[in-house]
Amino acid sequence: MHRFLDLKGVENEFICGGDVHGTPLELEALERGEDPRDIKDEQNQKVKDAYESLKVDFSIFSDTHSDFNRKQTHDMFEELYCNGLINEKTQTMPYCQDDERFLPDRYIEGECPHCGGLARGDQCDDCGKLVEPEEIENPECQICGGNDIEFKDTDHLFLDLTEFKDELMDWVENENPVPKNMENQVLHDIEEAEYRSITRDQDWGFRVPVERVNERIEEENLDLEKLDPETYDGKVLYVWFDAPIGYIGFTRELFDDSEDWREHWNQDAEIYYSIGKDNTIFHTVIFPTMLLGASSDEMEYALGEYEFIQQYLMWEEGAFSKSRNRGIFIDEAVEHYPADYWRFYIAKMLPTDHDTNFSWEDFEAEINNVLNDT
Repeated sequence: MHRFLDLKGVENEFICGGDVHGTPLELEALERGEDPRDIKDEQNQKVKDAYESLKVDFSIFSDTHSDFNRKQTHDMFEELYCNGLINEKTQTMPYCQDDERFLPDRYIEGECPHCGGLARGDQCDDCGKLVEPEEIENPECQICGGNDIEFKDTDHLFLDLTEFKDELMDWVENENPVPKNMENQVLHDIEEAEYRSITRDQDWGFRVPVERVNERIEEENLDLEKLDPETYDGKVLYVWFDAPIGYIGFTRELFDDSEDWREHWNQDAEIYYSIGKDNTIFHTVIFPTMLLGASSDEMEYALGEYEFIQQYLMWEEGAFSKSRNRGIFIDEAVEHYPADYWRFYIAKMLPTDHDTNFSWEDFEAEINNVLNDT
């Protein structure tokens, strides 16, 4: 789409970057005995190099730990909190007795209660359903590998996903922002949405902007509880809070934080996303709620279109998985065949309606008989 719009003379920006606040990076840092900040640039450069090897030409490829994204994340958090859409709740979370720490998200793994596949503390890799840690069967700590896990209470901040249900339902039904084959799932996810935790007990990530929120509450005499600095001293914002905000943060970075970035995110902008189906609930329920809730007279954010919600491209009937060493990956692929072979094949086989299966025989046939012969 980016190149097509360029050819048509339509102004557009192709925005992307790494969501580096995820627990996989922090777990790797623990294994290597390094600070996540020291390896996130290295990891993100590998991803950028991989895309460039396929001749993907982003307008900007950044990462979610940038100062621009920190500013945008804190701006939106402040608006959401001061608009009454973020509330404190006590949550029961897994706690490793051996490591003496809570185990958010991918720090805990086990069997999915829905399909029996590999489930982490926030989502199942196999069926894509959101999974709460206490639902996981046979849980294991990913730091020490032990099973001495108990559940303890800890205070966290939750985003209210109920406030804009009517608006989101209307958006999906009347503006058709998602493919028809995904519409029922998105409507179901909106209907089922309630509250979602947006903080975690860990060090890697953006801190909760306690001071600036409390100052605004005081200045505007808002009828809201102030945030307790001690409670949130050892917590950070959840990766899936600041990750989609990264698109906006990257745009601010592209325009060096000039006012021009707003033209690409206000009500006059046309915004298109390309995502995988496992990210659907985050992008079509949680992020739109954040955009609506953080809008103000100064900046009214536009909702986008998700016409590219891709199904899975499977590897010999199983999902591609870097952690399980299953599949062929970009850095390996371009060593075997030219980038244009892969670009053609992936574009032709893009799984938009249902999962499709990669096979070397099919790849060979498509390249020889269609691309090179037809």
